[in-house]
Amino acid sequence: MEDEIVTNNPNEKLAVKNIKPKIETCVNSKESINWMLYLIFLKGDYEECLDLISKHCKEGNIETNFAIYLKSLIKRNKGDLNESLELLRKCYSFNENNNDLLEDIGLNLSLLGKFRMAIDIFDEILSRKPEDFNSYYQKGICYTNLNEYDMALSCLMKANSIRSEEKM
Repeated sequence: MEDEIVTNNPNEKLAVKNIKPKIETCVNSKESINWMLYLIFLKGDYEECLDLISKHCKEGNIETNFAIYLKSLIKRNKGDLNESLELLRKCYSFNENNNDLLEDIGLNLSLLGKFRMAIDIFDEILSRKPEDFNSYYQKGICYTNLNEYDMALSCLMKANSIRSEEKM
């Protein structure tokens, strides 16, 4: 069976056999497995992504930290915030300099209603990266949920000023 691919010229079409190879034939290195997992994740096919993670972890040919991270995002998207948080903490233990992982941990804590702990996480990020828009914004949301409106306003105004400066 042939599939059609339209080139830049709308009048020209190319016929290509088997342009959709099976996943198993594409993944022969850790990088390609991780890339395939990421594409499946972006597509929103979480069950297929989890199945491939399980399969390739058993075979030992997968980047463990990336697989754990994707699993944590899937768990968060499915509402399993506690398991997601534990997976994120495991990822963070591999690389304690990763502010993005730290931010994900703070977000999970916030979603779990652990606003003080989340604020501590965002403060840690701000100690490393003082002009981080997302950390000020998330702190503002946490303070709002704690009914500490003066602190919330201060954080949100700081986030707004950072965003305004970025646009200039």
